[in-house]
Amino acid sequence: MRTINMSYDGVALLLIADLMFRYEGHKHLIMMLIFQVMMYIVISYNISIWQMQVIPFSLYLDYYSTSAQNMILPMKNLLNYGNFTLFVVYIVLLLQNKRKENEQIAMLNSKLMISNEKLNESNNNLYLANKGLNTANKKLREYAMTIASLTEIRERNRLAREIHDTLGHALTGIVAGLDACMVTMDIAPEATKVQLGKIREAAQRGMTDVRRSMHKLRPDDLEKLSIEDALKKMVHGFVETGGTKVKLDIEKMPKDLRDDQTEVIYRIVQEGMTNASRHGHAKNVEIYILGADNELSIVIADDGIGCKNIKDGFGLHHMRERVNMLGGSINCWSEKGFVLDVTLPLNRTPKGEKQL
Repeated sequence: MRTINMSYDGVALLLIADLMFRYEGHKHLIMMLIFQVMMYIVISYNISIWQMQVIPFSLYLDYYSTSAQNMILPMKNLLNYGNFTLFVVYIVLLLQNKRKENEQIAMLNSKLMISNEKLNESNNNLYLANKGLNTANKKLREYAMTIASLTEIRERNRLAREIHDTLGHALTGIVAGLDACMVTMDIAPEATKVQLGKIREAAQRGMTDVRRSMHKLRPDDLEKLSIEDALKKMVHGFVETGGTKVKLDIEKMPKDLRDDQTEVIYRIVQEGMTNASRHGHAKNVEIYILGADNELSIVIADDGIGCKNIKDGFGLHHMRERVNMLGGSINCWSEKGFVLDVTLPLNRTPKGEKQL
């Protein structure tokens, strides 16, 4: 500035451009305005002349000829206009850039607001989902507790049925066999020993069946033999230990029976003989089994004391449960002795299961 004696006003434009580019806030704006006023005063009115001698540009032109002055002065004016034009273009570009930045900032703010709204909505949905999940978990825990309770009751009933069928049948035969041994002990000791051996075998079979029932398995004879052979073996063992005469007549046993069907048939015959001996004190029992294409009939009749008012005891109640699970029916009556009539359908799916 000292070299050109404060005669170039483009310096003010340079300062303005620099301050606008570096503008950062309200305080900076005040500083920019103050510097503009100062530069305008210094350059336009040559206030600095009070401190230094300023030689005007026109004085330099006086040293040149008129033709040279006519060339230099338009060139100076052209450079001044170009300088100002450059400043204006810069200011325009700077303002456009600021406007684009403002638009981008506004757009980003808008996106940020939308994102915040979506985030709030997602949080609300997540809250509702968590609330619903907690409710579902609570219901699931209640359902699991109910299922566990029902499973426990069902397993208890199963064990009660199995123990009643196996242990009750075995104990009935053992008691009857021991009664016979008490009679023959003094008369025929050797026959009594043979009878006691048979009673021991019956007790052993009963223990084996109880163990298998505890492990939710089928009777041991059904695992090894066919249903016909298992029935014949059970009847033979009951006759030998208990002394009750049993007639087993199987006219037609259907083939390809399911395990649950063979087990129910086995238990019905077992319970029927046990009840005839224990409650009816029967001497003779007749068992008839007749199979058809769609159903199986089992009739068990004895010559015991019968029953005037038939009420379902533990054994008969669980027998009905087994038959109902297969969709069958059970009837009983008492005239001269006791008669049990069971019908089992062979083409139905057990209750509680789906046909695949």
